[in-house]
Amino acid sequence: MNNRLWPIVLLSLMTLSACAGGGKPSVDISKPQDGTVVDEGSQVQIEAGAVGGGQIERVELFIDDTLIATYDNPHLSVALKASFTWQASGVGRHIIKVVAINDDGVASDPASISIEVK
Repeated sequence: MNNRLWPIVLLSLMTLSACAGGGKPSVDISKPQDGTVVDEGSQVQIEAGAVGGGQIERVELFIDDTLIATYDNPHLSVALKASFTWQASGVGRHIIKVVAINDDGVASDPASISIEVK
């Protein structure tokens, strides 16, 4: 093989390896914004996006470190937008946390925000 082609071949293999999965997914919370204030009993729409690390299997929602809901991805894809609704309860500050899990069982680092229930 021509020596000038090796860098191209190596770069192509690295790209294919990255696209094939492996590694850790990432997740973020797009709604609500950190520091949002809501009335007790109101419906809070929570939206999260997960990408990378192979096929996203599910996104888990935690309120104050308690698992509240799981958004399963029946079609397994490399990106997933998950939507949850939580009825705000308990006056005070609450931590909303989401974690994405890929098809290899690898979990993302958590993404979290705080909201205030009044």
